[in-house]
Order: sequence, then C-alpha cells, then structure tokens
Amino acid sequence: MSSMLQDLRYALRQLARSPGFTIVAVLTLAIGIGANAAVFSIINALFYRPLPFAQPDRLALIVKHFSPSDRGQLYVDPPSLVDWTTDASVFQGVALITGAAVNLSAADQPERVWGNGISVGTFELLGVRPALGRSFFAEDTVPGRDHVVILSDALWRRHFGADPRVLNQQVRMEEVPYTVIGVMPPGFGFPFRAEFWMPRLFDLRAGRGNNWVNGIVRLRAGVTVAQANARLSTISQRLAQQYPKSNAGVSASLATLRRLSSTTWTISAPPSASCWVPWAWSCSSPAQTWSACSWPGRPRAVRSSESVHRWALPAPVWCDSCSRRVRSLPRAVVP
Repeated sequence: MSSMLQDLRYALRQLARSPGFTIVAVLTLAIGIGANAAVFSIINALFYRPLPFAQPDRLALIVKHFSPSDRGQLYVDPPSLVDWTTDASVFQGVALITGAAVNLSAADQPERVWGNGISVGTFELLGVRPALGRSFFAEDTVPGRDHVVILSDALWRRHFGADPRVLNQQVRMEEVPYTVIGVMPPGFGFPFRAEFWMPRLFDLRAGRGNNWVNGIVRLRAGVTVAQANARLSTISQRLAQQYPKSNAGVSASLATLRRLSSTTWTISAPPSASCWVPWAWSCSSPAQTWSACSWPGRPRAVRSSESVHRWALPAPVWCDSCSRRVRSLPRAVVP
C-alpha cells in the first residue's frame, strides 16, 4: 500500500510539472475511451439487446431480386408483395410500410421528423402495443377520419414533456392537424428509427413494378425460412409468366430481422474494428510519453541495479513495457 501511495504521489508531481502533457494525455484517453464506448453500444444494440417484438424469429422482410445473383432490395411493389404472401399456410400475415418525413409543429417547436405510413394491423403483426392509447383501427383509413398519429416515446417527451394527457391532442404535420391516439414504448422506432406512425390505405393492385414499399411478414408456426423461400420461388416463376413485362427475372426471398442485424454488423465490423487500433494507440501513447519524460538524467539500467527490488520500481517502467507491447499490435494487425 505504501508503495502504491508513493507511486501515486510521484505521478501527481510529474503531472503538475507538465501541464501541457497532462492536457494532451487526458484528451487522448477521453477520445479513445469514447470511441470504445460507442463501439460497444453498437454491438449491444445489434446482438445482445433482444428485439422488441413477439417471437421475432418468425418475422422477416421481403427482399426483391432482379437476377439470381444480386443481393436484392427491400423496396417492393404492392401487387407483387400481395401475390407472394397469399399462401396462408406459410404466412400468418403481412404488413406494408412506407417512409415519410414531415414538418411537425407542436407547442411552438417546429421540427423535421421522420416516420412511417403503415397498414392497419402492423403493430399487431409485430406483437407490440402502444404504451399509451391505442393502435390503428380499420376506420382510421377512411378519408376524413385518417388524420390520426401515434408518436414515439422520444417525440412525446421532446414535444409534450411526457404529459400523459397527450391523447386526443393535436399536432400539425405539414400544417395539417393530426390527433394523437397513442405513444409507443421507450426505444421503439421500427423501422428506420421512426418517430411517428400514420395509418395508410395501400392500393394493392396498382403500380406493379413500382418499388416503393417495405413488406414484413410473420411466418406460420413451424414454417422455416427455407420452406417459405421455396414457396416464394414457385410463386415468382408463375408471376414471371403472368406478368412478363414487370416480373420477368424477378424473384423474392426472406431476410429475418436477425439476419439483417448480422448484415449490419458485417458492414459495420471493419470501421468498428478500426476503432480498436486508435483506442489502443491512445491508451499507450500517454504511457509511452510518460515513461520517456519521467526519467531525466539517469539510465533505467542504473536505477534498476541500485539494490531496488524489481517490484518496487516506479510504475512508469511497467507502463513503458506495456505500451511498447500495445504499440506492436497495430503493426501486426494492419498490413
């Protein structure tokens, strides 16, 4: 304990003598630790935090392919989506989603917010319920009665101060009044970090080949993704013959929400991994500089030979050794 206190006093004296080095070291460590914390936040959100849905392994997004080799896209046309998902023995239900951005005005706080227009039953398909209020009913899509909105928890807190009396209040979206009928649970923003949801009545037979909606399905219990993909392949062949102008060469497959998270990880892994190098570098740089500046005038070999037990040597020696080992890592990892 006395040796530790002695090293601590020594460290404080050295920091006081070099204020410039102290500021640089603290900033360097702060940047490294902050980057590391951000990486772990991403990993936690993608892999460890459970998806906010009921039985998420049975949920999947429809992916549209224009050739057998392409990776596909998540935007599809409503008529093809309906045709792909009509088999009730495979699919329990389907929901249509389209993005929207509006200028929102509430309590004299104008803001540009992003949200979604969704088909009635989307939240029920996902297995989620508003924390306040209700979900959408079929009558909410009737013209003249469709100006209703459900807010995210973040938007509710930001514009209404988490007031539970927000229900039946009005917000202006693109200068049109909408009635708030619900607030979603904290952290829910599916998809694309949405901050509001509006009911939308989709024309399921118009616009074949016009890809502008996302389709999410829930598989029947016991149906695997491979079985569903086989069924989609069969239907795609029939649609190619029936609608050659829009569906020739077009096919569909499923991407489970877990698979999409893994794809996101694959895309984000290289930049995430690269954060480790500056993090290790930032932690080793102050130690390296410390050890270089902390022993003026006398070689370390001399000090270590002056009847001083090796475990009693001041901490900078060990910091220097560790920093040299850490500094060798980037050269071993990065070509």
